[in-house]
Amino acid sequence: AAAGAEATHFPPVNICVGAEWYRYPSSFFLPSPAVSVRFVQSGGGGLLPSPFSAPPPAGSRAVHAHFNDRNEAAEASFTPEHLCD
Repeated sequence: AAAGAEATHFPPVNICVGAEWYRYPSSFFLPSPAVSVRFVQSGGGGLLPSPFSAPPPAGSRAVHAHFNDRNEAAEASFTPEHLCD
């Protein structure tokens, strides 16, 4: 760490978004790896993005078990609302 730099620790946080998730800018960054974007069921119905499962470039190439070629939503993509912060 650089001189004078203080480590900032965040507790785990789930930021939940619904059907309008795609309207967030692509430059929307989270302050810590402990902060995650999660999806709640609120309309829509297509397949949702998944977190990277490995460091680049392998993480963007992963094919998760819930991916499908019909653009159908998968239950594994959703977080119950009571787990949102």
